[in-house]
Amino acid sequence: MQPTPEQTPPPSEPRPPADTSWVETTKTTGGSRKLLVALAVIGALVLAGAAVAITLYATQPDRKPAAAKSPSAWDIEQAQRRAAEKANIDSETLPDPAPTTEGPELKAADVKLSLKTIDKQCFGSAGCNVSVQVQAKHAGGLGTFVTPDTWLVTYEIRGGSDGPTIGSFEISDGSYDMNTEDLSTASSGTKLTVKVVDVEKQGL
Repeated sequence: MQPTPEQTPPPSEPRPPADTSWVETTKTTGGSRKLLVALAVIGALVLAGAAVAITLYATQPDRKPAAAKSPSAWDIEQAQRRAAEKANIDSETLPDPAPTTEGPELKAADVKLSLKTIDKQCFGSAGCNVSVQVQAKHAGGLGTFVTPDTWLVTYEIRGGSDGPTIGSFEISDGSYDMNTEDLSTASSGTKLTVKVVDVEKQGL
């Protein structure tokens, strides 16, 4: 059965669309809050880093460059080995240095000479043949010559029939070899004398 026009319900009016603006506002507000929090955290970290840097700089006024890297044990060992090899080469190729220590100077006045007769033969008016030994000692009363150097002492003996006799001997390391001189004299009473003529250092 067909409904009558009176019984046909009137057409329903369309509903207005739902209000979703609050959803969009909530989403926008949440995103902005997260961004602000992130920016605040980053700013705090930057400020903290700057504060630490300023503190470190203030506590180290005399800033010095970083120290050079210390040599390793192997480097030290190699350097010592090269130095030892160089020292061995130098000691084998270079001559020994001459001693620089010099002894005291010896002058003619420091040497006192005397003659000791060790043989004498006389022939009346013809005179005598005499053998004398030249002895030396330090004039300063030291007895021996305290010197490591070698000195040549030249002396002169007077009183012989043939005129003055010149001789020499060396003083070395505080000792010397005594010379013996053979002379002729005019008589048994002739006196022979000796004196130092020169003292010269040897090895110059």
